[in-house]
Amino acid sequence: MVLLNSMKKIIAFNILITLALFPYVMSGWMRMPYSEEIYSLETFMVFGTFVAGVFLSLTNIILLFTLRHKKHRRTVLKSVYFFLSLLFPFPVYSGILSGYSGQSVIIDITALFILFGNLWLIDTTYYKLSLNNNLN
Repeated sequence: MVLLNSMKKIIAFNILITLALFPYVMSGWMRMPYSEEIYSLETFMVFGTFVAGVFLSLTNIILLFTLRHKKHRRTVLKSVYFFLSLLFPFPVYSGILSGYSGQSVIIDITALFILFGNLWLIDTTYYKLSLNNNLN
């Protein structure tokens, strides 16, 4: 029961992150310095973050459907952890560029705390799942 509650918290955090991702990334992209190149680091960071967000939402849906199946929980939780960790470089890069140009970095720090909180929750849940599988 405790594992199901923590899995539901993970799903709720992932929904929050997925819904807030698009406006956050677009505002971060607008704060970045303008570049006329098509293949710039900023473009790869923005679209890579969008792709990681899409895969995070897809694995979140799969996690929602496999919530009752004990067999696939660990594998899906690993993939959610992976796609969530792919979202970390954008707030760091955006915060560095914003701070360097004298803008506020509170949003970037908040995004990092939300991502880290969800990673911590996934890590503790995965550890509990590993303990339960070893005990059974």
